[in-house]
Amino acid sequence: MVRAILEHWVINREWWREPEAGTDTGAGQPELEFWRVEAAPGQGLAPGVYELRQDLAAGAWTLRVS
Repeated sequence: MVRAILEHWVINREWWREPEAGTDTGAGQPELEFWRVEAAPGQGLAPGVYELRQDLAAGAWTLRVS
């Protein structure tokens, strides 16, 4: 259970390095979105700090203990 969102940030593609920048290839769209949260892994368990990352291009999520 998430108790608090501590930080949230987005890293955008480096559109100037993409050969087809300016076309409808998604240039300038968020590439990675991060959340640092305080969460408890279950009822009655001590909370910890976790980092969630969403890779929008790959459609993948990563969870890491901070």
